[in-house]
Amino acid sequence: MAYQTFDSQHPGSSDSEGKWKALRLEDSVFQDARVLDLGCNEGFFCGKALQHGASTVYGIEQNYRLADAAGVRFPHADILNQSWEAPWPEEDWDVVLMLSAVHYVEDQPRLFRRIAQSMAVGGIFVLECGISDMPGCGWQRATRSDGSTVRFPSLLQLKRMVRSSGLSFRGRGPSVEQSGDPVPRSVVHCGLLSRSLMLVTGDSLAGKTSLCDSLDVPYFSVDEFVHRSMELERTSWTQLECTANLRSFYTELSSRPAELSSFVESLFASLPDDETVIVDVIGDLFPAVCQAGRDRGFRVWEASKR
Repeated sequence: MAYQTFDSQHPGSSDSEGKWKALRLEDSVFQDARVLDLGCNEGFFCGKALQHGASTVYGIEQNYRLADAAGVRFPHADILNQSWEAPWPEEDWDVVLMLSAVHYVEDQPRLFRRIAQSMAVGGIFVLECGISDMPGCGWQRATRSDGSTVRFPSLLQLKRMVRSSGLSFRGRGPSVEQSGDPVPRSVVHCGLLSRSLMLVTGDSLAGKTSLCDSLDVPYFSVDEFVHRSMELERTSWTQLECTANLRSFYTELSSRPAELSSFVESLFASLPDDETVIVDVIGDLFPAVCQAGRDRGFRVWEASKR
């Protein structure tokens, strides 16, 4: 029997329509999108992507009989009969699908890194796979109904692999249940990680430093940055008068566009290269630092300490 189910006249062992709904994707995701389906089988999901307006659809299938069948069913999709290890087409993919296939991949972290490197900004990687309920970080070996022995990651293991590859992780719930599955399937949506900037604002001596010190996240003190820069740098903004209490300095700086622009450039060049950075910043500077963060691709959040 075939694996994918296309209609009542072409039944398969998989509830393909049910799996499609379990992916929880808006139809608009596929409009004019470039779509890559890894492990496309006979092309059911390639066809769905075309049906919902995708401009380019590639399917990769290692089994040549399945690849040939997919090419016949969906001539407007490009079906490649090749290994996942072979080079992929040079595209910035808007949607990458990998459904019921990743457990056959020996080096999953490497595959996730390749996917991340090939995705467009704002793109989505949809992963449907078995996730072991074992505690902690590890793998569960299991034998499938076809006799193959594969590895299923625990939830923590999968999250670490996905995030270390430069992708976000958002669990979307269970997939369809299928007979012969040793581990229940789940759906995960992944996107390219962007760095987060948490700006803790408030007046001088309001307790911003104490708050930031209590959090287990890299912390950057603007006050310390200013004092250090005054000793080391010779720029337009370091020529402004600076006292122990920096409030008047920040007020003056925020009113001088050229010096403020130079200051912001220096500040962002000095931020630690971490996924999330907490910066305590006086209220006068908040608008400029906030906008500069967004312009540089940070997700910017504000916490106010009063």
